[in-house]
Amino acid sequence: HAMLLVGYDLDDQTFLVRNSWGTGWGRGGYCRLGFDAYTASLASGTTWILGSLEQSGAFTIARPALTAPSSE
Repeated sequence: HAMLLVGYDLDDQTFLVRNSWGTGWGRGGYCRLGFDAYTASLASGTTWILGSLEQSGAFTIARPALTAPSSE
């Protein structure tokens, strides 16, 4: 399962999200997700940022920091 943040509305404090379950889900495969709900649902290592367009127009790729398993 995957969800892709494709837009946002600062006035409503929501993201526009595309869900991988197809067009039969939500509104044609899309839903709105509140900023607070998104932040509350984050678990370490579950969120990947594939790309980001910064104000300069530069494209960057990032991902969450992965921690090595403990050797204890």
